[in-house]
Amino acid sequence: MHMLHKYVPDDIIDNIKQVTENVDYFPLLCKLSKDKTSEEVKKLFAAPLISIKQNINNIIHENKQQFCALVLCIIFNDGFHTDWLKVGSVSERKNMKTDKLEYIVKEFDIDLSKEMHRNSLKAGFSTLNGTYLKLRGTEYRMIHDKIYKMAAVICGQHLTECFMKYAPPEFIQDHFIFKSLTEIQEKDDLIVLLKDQEEDYFERLLCDLKSMSLQAHSIMHS
Repeated sequence: MHMLHKYVPDDIIDNIKQVTENVDYFPLLCKLSKDKTSEEVKKLFAAPLISIKQNINNIIHENKQQFCALVLCIIFNDGFHTDWLKVGSVSERKNMKTDKLEYIVKEFDIDLSKEMHRNSLKAGFSTLNGTYLKLRGTEYRMIHDKIYKMAAVICGQHLTECFMKYAPPEFIQDHFIFKSLTEIQEKDDLIVLLKDQEEDYFERLLCDLKSMSLQAHSIMHS
């Protein structure tokens, strides 16, 4: 409960005794409780997903640095290293990951060669630490699998081409659905692909299959 005291007055906490620190996404819910009434806090903890999804959408529309930080941690799902944001790190160590990083940040008009841009993005990561992200050493990851799923779908709906091009193969397999093949319902936690995006999706799948085949061939002959 100590964390909740940071955001919510004691009289409100006294009225929501059912709230415990075992609730999923507790740190994030505490932060979202700030400036809310007792009744609003009760509703938040009773049905947190609605508020979390709304908060993610607010980030997308209001803070491009935090939006970018979320996207980077989703796409680099094995961990985003803050060392990649050091001056010269991208230009000096050209590889698939840094190429991917450069492309993604350009979507947000962020230029990693500029110190102010790098600092703003670092601040975006730092602000989300403990709620949406967790920091271990110099590596950021999504804080919770359920948070990852929600954020991935919502962010992917806004940057579908980017996700289709750079998300990991398992993400491509698990998070997309064709609008032309099924009746989309709001409860479907998937990124909906329009008809003109289907060809790009199949090209990405084919590319992943070729890559897997080459890796298997390399292992067999090593």
